[in-house]
Amino acid sequence: MTGKIVDYRFNRDGRINGFVLDNKTMVNMPPHVAYQLTDLAKKGSVITVQGYPKDLADGQVQLEKINILRASVLTINGQQYLVR
Repeated sequence: MTGKIVDYRFNRDGRINGFVLDNKTMVNMPPHVAYQLTDLAKKGSVITVQGYPKDLADGQVQLEKINILRASVLTINGQQYLVR
């Protein structure tokens, strides 16, 4: 999946734990990884994400269709980063 970063995702503690892309995709990753990449992955940057789709849990609903990915590899400015 390739898209442009339009916003960051934050956890309950206020730490960045992912990105929101312009193609209605949310990219989730551990906060320590997202924190390390925020200098490289600024809003407006184009990134490619390899990962696993996350399904909604029983009882969860969405107001609009949004893809949710758990990132395993990110490509930013031609450089690949393994997400662990």
